[in-house]
Parts: sequence; structure tokens; C-alpha cells
Amino acid sequence: MQPEKPKAVLYAERALWAWTAWICLFGVYQTSASIPDLEQAITITTQLQGMVTITPQTLMAVTVVGYAALALTMVWIVLKIGAGKRWARSSLLLGFILDALYTLSPPHHGILGYLTDVPDLGLQIYTLVMLYTAPGSGWFNRTKPTPAGA
Repeated sequence: MQPEKPKAVLYAERALWAWTAWICLFGVYQTSASIPDLEQAITITTQLQGMVTITPQTLMAVTVVGYAALALTMVWIVLKIGAGKRWARSSLLLGFILDALYTLSPPHHGILGYLTDVPDLGLQIYTLVMLYTAPGSGWFNRTKPTPAGA
């Protein structure tokens, strides 16, 4: 019989669903909002026109496909975390470390630039606390029950 999943893991899963939605929707929004600036830069810089072979619309399509791939990967990871797979929890921790390093590295965008990172990093920190402290951590450290009669 499978042990009951701790509420901490359930809360972590919900936070990961929210985080995935935030990252993907905000990322697509940021890309679509920057398309006019990109078009203006291409138009103003004639030298850049010869070097740039991708249109802003193609860039948007590539971005949407990239975020869709990210979302599918996160769905898989969240499902594996819910199943108690340690590698999935470790992958999330590694991803957070890389994300935090990237966020804190130059160029600095000022305090307003960091405000958009609050939901991103905040949801990840909350999730990691839920998964790496009791009772959530116990979900990943449990042993498989032995079959009856073994």
C-alpha cells in the first residue's frame, strides 16, 4: 500500500503549477511586448538589417514553442515530484540555483527589473522549502514496501 502523500508535497505541486504558468505566460507576454522595440531597432539600424534574418513574428513563434517545451518539461517534473522521485526534486533545486545566479548577475535592471523576479524566485523558494523540510522530505526518503510473504 502506498503511503499518503504529505500535504507539504501537495502544496509544493500547486506552487509549481502556478510557477510554470507564471513563467510561460509572463515570458510570452514579455516577448510580445518587446516586438515593437525589436522592429524599430531593425528599421533604424540598416546595418543590422543585413545581419538579421529572423522576423519579429518568427521570433515570437520560436518563443512560444520554447515556452511550450518548458511547460511540458515542468509538467513531467511536477508529476515525478508527486511520485516521490528524488532526481526530480534535485533537478528543481539545480534549476533554482541557476535561475538565482542568472537573476543576480549583471546587467542590473534596477529595482523594477527585479520585481518581476519576485513571483518566479518566491514560488521556487516556497516549493523547495516544502520539499526539503519535514514532512515533505520524508516523501522522497521513504523505502518501498516489501511484498507480502517476502
